[in-house]
Amino acid sequence: MRPDDWVRDCYLSLILAWVLLFGVVLVHEAAHWACARGLGFSAPRVVIGVGPSFFRMRWQESFWHFQLFPLMGYVYYRRGPRSTAVQRVSVALAGPAANLALAGVLYALVPDPGSLGGSCCGPLALVQLAADAYQQGIMASLHLFADFNLGVGVFNLLPLPTLDGGVLLEEPGRALQRAAPRFIDERWWSRAWSQCGAALIIAVNVLWLLSDFLF
Repeated sequence: MRPDDWVRDCYLSLILAWVLLFGVVLVHEAAHWACARGLGFSAPRVVIGVGPSFFRMRWQESFWHFQLFPLMGYVYYRRGPRSTAVQRVSVALAGPAANLALAGVLYALVPDPGSLGGSCCGPLALVQLAADAYQQGIMASLHLFADFNLGVGVFNLLPLPTLDGGVLLEEPGRALQRAAPRFIDERWWSRAWSQCGAALIIAVNVLWLLSDFLF
């Protein structure tokens, strides 16, 4: 392979990895947004990715911010004082459910290429998987897209703060606080939950960035 072909393939592999990750995050956050709106909540802001914004728009009474690094996202919605636990859980689980449903559809429709090497661990391994998929064509790329959706869907179902599955712990905590307000201070509970979530996000991202060298 000529040097200029190798450079071209590297760039195209990076672009493919970016597009696939962006699509996964977009599907995830759009499902949160659609469920929140379907339940009658306002959702003034949707953020896809982190870092500097490269595109913004207003659509369906929501401001959509598309940012450069498709590593995560969030939907800010106003649930109101009368929202129920079932509604809050539904919005939280809509994102991973959409990822898992899309993965299932793609697995059913796209044949398994069976030759994508490595495991999707850190960023370098992820780009290597994208490079393999790029070499094999559209079917391998779609199958990798299904793999990414499956991984994100399962990961977000973990019952941990800041993850969608964390609502499975948050809602019982709210119920305990309402049942025993003298023993569980609402402000303390909210602060502790937020701090645990922030620490978890930092730890997970650092581990992911270093995982190519640690495992």
